[in-house]
Amino acid sequence: MNPTELRGRIKAVCPVPATAQRVIELTSSENASIEDIAEAISLDAGLAAETLRLANSASAGRRVKVDTLERAIASVGMRSLHEMATGMGMLAAFASDNELSQGFHQRALNAGAIARFLAADAGLGPQRSVAFLAGLLSEVGAMGLLAVDGEGYVALLREADGDVVRRSELEVARYGCPSRELGAELLRSHGLPETIVDAIRGDGDDVLTHLVTYVREAAAIIADVCSEEFDAIEAGGIGDLLEAAALRANL
Repeated sequence: MNPTELRGRIKAVCPVPATAQRVIELTSSENASIEDIAEAISLDAGLAAETLRLANSASAGRRVKVDTLERAIASVGMRSLHEMATGMGMLAAFASDNELSQGFHQRALNAGAIARFLAADAGLGPQRSVAFLAGLLSEVGAMGLLAVDGEGYVALLREADGDVVRRSELEVARYGCPSRELGAELLRSHGLPETIVDAIRGDGDDVLTHLVTYVREAAAIIADVCSEEFDAIEAGGIGDLLEAAALRANL
């Protein structure tokens, strides 16, 4: 199966949930009301929370907290909401009871949170939502491969044994492209901004690309440490591992 066929298969097997599709549709329409969009967003707890978070981040320094979805939507804007609904909807599409899939899902959430936390220090303060989405979707290609080639991809990951370079080599040999390339094309086909697409692909030399390269690996390191249930800093050397990952990402 070539990369184009893989993308089609993944989109067929893992459709974006109906709630996210409704928000995407409404935020693309010139006739949709804020009330209609708020009602649709309210059906997705994660999207509702992120909308409020983004609105309050944008209004930092103001005395009045944004505490309703209607006000949050007006503050965030339709374009940002559309992108967020698309990104979070894609992540939700890959949710399953599979243990490894759950691990990738948690890593995606961790990567998004780390990217948002580091955005300001990386000079991306005004683009925290973009950094969050890029981090959140950093492993969408791998999640797609797991969905359509479960046993095969599990064996590939086992052979790579955590080596990101080796993993990419094995992915190219099996699928014709690395998972980050597949993820980037999946995002492009869903209309995500080229800045996020390029950052997921990892070919650029901009700050967002370096940040995504880092959070992809950092989230995996954190997940591995948590799974072992030991003192991360003293026993696992997580600080050294994260520093090494940052150096590799030129962050």
